[in-house]
Amino acid sequence: MKISKESITSFIILFFCPVLAAVISLANITVKNLKLTINVFSVMVFFVTLRIPPFQDLYRRYVDSYYIYTANTTLADALSGKIDYLFYFNSWFFYKTGMPFYLIPAGYAALSTYMILSSAYDMWKADNQKYTKLTLIVAFLSVFSFVDFIMIASTLRFGFAVALTIKALSFIYVRKKSFVGILLLLVAISCHVSMLIVVVSIVLNKFIKVSTLNCFILSVIAYLGSAYIVPYLLGTINLWGLSQYINNGYIQSDYASVTTNINTLIVQSYKWILLLLFFCYFCCNKKIWPAYENHLKLLIIICSCSAISATILNRYFIGLVLPIIVIAAQGALSNINKKGLFQLFSIIVIIVNISFVNIYLERRQILLGKLWYGLFTPPAFSLMYNMEGFNSYLIEIDEDGNWIKNKVAE
Repeated sequence: MKISKESITSFIILFFCPVLAAVISLANITVKNLKLTINVFSVMVFFVTLRIPPFQDLYRRYVDSYYIYTANTTLADALSGKIDYLFYFNSWFFYKTGMPFYLIPAGYAALSTYMILSSAYDMWKADNQKYTKLTLIVAFLSVFSFVDFIMIASTLRFGFAVALTIKALSFIYVRKKSFVGILLLLVAISCHVSMLIVVVSIVLNKFIKVSTLNCFILSVIAYLGSAYIVPYLLGTINLWGLSQYINNGYIQSDYASVTTNINTLIVQSYKWILLLLFFCYFCCNKKIWPAYENHLKLLIIICSCSAISATILNRYFIGLVLPIIVIAAQGALSNINKKGLFQLFSIIVIIVNISFVNIYLERRQILLGKLWYGLFTPPAFSLMYNMEGFNSYLIEIDEDGNWIKNKVAE
């Protein structure tokens, strides 16, 4: 493969200023060198999130694992009572090998960025029709804007599991490498057990074809019948105590109710609107990957059954279905090339996602950890960070994982 001068320049600059390397690689983007651009963006994400503070979920995961481990802690001890094994295995392994804990969230964020962007790339490289460079840049940034890598680094399990699942679907339906896809899906399930739902949709996809109209009708039926369907399934199937975990954690708890927090409702409403708009665009345009698209419709129907719990419903649709729909909608560059209005819509979404969702909503982690340093600091200096610096944040975090010393306004 021929390597362009611009690609070499981006790679060299990456060692001095990650964000500048990302800008240069984006300015010279083509489908042929897109892998390099994806790698540069993923490395940039790694160094931005390298100094992620132990905030909220990340704090709780840290003090529940790495922080309390001792030389006598066995793998069985680390995994005891857990349903999602991957993170706790990683945490135990990193502790035993002397590697710093903060590499886990940074690694998860970087790998998630790579897997989601490369899943879109798998579709783009198969599109042999003509399209402009602007079309590719807008599509790339659109998909990237839906990778909330600071959130992934802060929550660890669900976001990383979604990225693994998206890449698994790409292997199964786009690259036609089902064995690799299934292995990735198993890893995703070990990361967050909620990804089991994708196994159901993949199996059903082998036997059932669904039209857009039937998808809508069956989704409404599943939504309305969730109060009966889910309890029946939980009462019938109880793998590894999963039914009790779901019932106690998400159905018979406050998580089942719709939030009353206005800010949260605004964010959720924004994402639901995006989901509906991208799905409408997806349904109204030429289909290139029939099996992938049929699976998406089946997944929507199955996820509608989770309406019994507002938390689960939002997680599945906003966290899992939305990025899959975005990739499916952006999958055919030649289609987008002819849709100036859709490109304008995508540009607006990019601006709102990056400025509001990825920066403003994550401002506490950004301010507390001074995460912008990772954009401009040479990676060699960033790697001088250590566990002493990571643990120093603990005096500013309360037992719920909230920033109390310099708390920004709600």
